[in-house]
Amino acid sequence: MRDKPLEFPPGSKFHYSNTGYVLLGRVIEKVSGKSYAEYLADAFFKPLGLSHTAYDDLADVVPHRASGYWLPSRPFENARLMTPEASDASGALRSTADDLLAWDQALHTGKVLSPASLKAMFDDEGRGYGLGSFVETRHGHRLWDHGGNVPGFCSAFEYYPDDGMTVIVLDNIEGQDAEHLAKELAGAWFGWPAKTP
Repeated sequence: MRDKPLEFPPGSKFHYSNTGYVLLGRVIEKVSGKSYAEYLADAFFKPLGLSHTAYDDLADVVPHRASGYWLPSRPFENARLMTPEASDASGALRSTADDLLAWDQALHTGKVLSPASLKAMFDDEGRGYGLGSFVETRHGHRLWDHGGNVPGFCSAFEYYPDDGMTVIVLDNIEGQDAEHLAKELAGAWFGWPAKTP
C-alpha cells in the first residue's frame, strides 16, 4: 500500500478503509513492544473482566463458539473460513454481546479513556466518522455506531449518548443486515415508525 498514491490530501476528506486499522495495529505493536493480541489482552480485556473477548485464533477451543454460515440458496451452507490474521487489527476479535456491553459501559464511564480523549474519539469534524465510529443523528437522537463483516458473521454496535442506550446485534449468517436490524430495534424502543414489516 505504501507505493499507491493517496486518494486525497490527509485531513481533507474521509473514506473508510480497513487498511487504517491494520496500520494502527502495527503502530500499537511498535509502541507497546507487544503483539496486538497481547496488548489488547493486557491493556483492556483482562483489566475490564472481558473474559469472552480475545484476538481470535481458530485453533482455540471456545465453548459455545458460533459457527458462521452463508445463505447462497436454501439450505444454509458453512461460510468460507478466514483466518483472523487476514483481517488483523481491522476485525480479528471474538466477543459476546455481554462483553461488548461491558466494554461500552467501561468506555463511557472513564475506565478506558480520559474525558478529553473520549470527546476526541467522537469528534467527526463534520465528516461523519470520528476515531473508530460513525457519528450521526437519527430522528433527533445523536448516534455513534459501527458495523462489521467477515465471512459467516456480521455485527452492529450502536450507542445513543444522550439516551444512554446501546444496541448490539451479532449475527452468524454472512450477508445479513445486522445494522438494519439494530436500527429497527432502536426504532421499536424509541417508537419510531417501522420501515419494514
